[in-house]
Amino acid sequence: MNAKTARKIESEKERVRYTFKLYISYLIAALILVVLTNIVVKIKGFPDADWFAADEGSWIAFYGTLIGGFITLLGVNQTIRFTQAEDRRLQAIEDEENEKKEDLQLIRRLWDLEAGYQQLSKELHRTIVKLDEMHEPSVVKIEQILMQFQQSIRHFDFISLSAKIDWETYDLVNQQLGKVRQIILLAETDLYDQHSADDIDLQKIRLIDVLRKEKIDIDQRDDLFEQKRAYLEEKHLKKDSA
Repeated sequence: MNAKTARKIESEKERVRYTFKLYISYLIAALILVVLTNIVVKIKGFPDADWFAADEGSWIAFYGTLIGGFITLLGVNQTIRFTQAEDRRLQAIEDEENEKKEDLQLIRRLWDLEAGYQQLSKELHRTIVKLDEMHEPSVVKIEQILMQFQQSIRHFDFISLSAKIDWETYDLVNQQLGKVRQIILLAETDLYDQHSADDIDLQKIRLIDVLRKEKIDIDQRDDLFEQKRAYLEEKHLKKDSA
């Protein structure tokens, strides 16, 4: 027996217990009223006691009507409670289905964002390798490598994709890409200030160091997106198997 079935059985048992207690309570109340009525009308000197004079058939009809009214009230009460409980149950099911649909879309977007970040990391790695293998660095060669890097990631729409996930992810991605653009822009600007081969070589080494640090940061962000996606997948897989 899975957890979902167990919860359903327990809920049904609770409903039966409540109904039984309610019936007993109404029955006791009706019996008490019957007994009290008989006691009161038989009290000696009770004002206008003749008003209560009636044959046994009339009293039986009276009590039958009284008890029938209690039973009717009980039925109405149970119907209202059942309807409300059923409405809540159906609403909970609808909310859960809507949540699953929204999370499924979120999982797909996180997959796409992860793929984009992994590609960004690969392109950074290729750029670092190209710079590192450059034995005679020049401004033109470094600029070409940086331009190739920018073109390789241009088709990834990170901003639009992250905006469909949540504001936190959008902010992280926006800052990340802004930082990458700033690194490239500063590198290109600094290259024009270098005049000797040694200066250019030193600039290349600095650029490699900055790009390596940025790659580590990008890989860490990619891990965060993966953890978020895995959490959503696990949450719904557990619900479906329960």
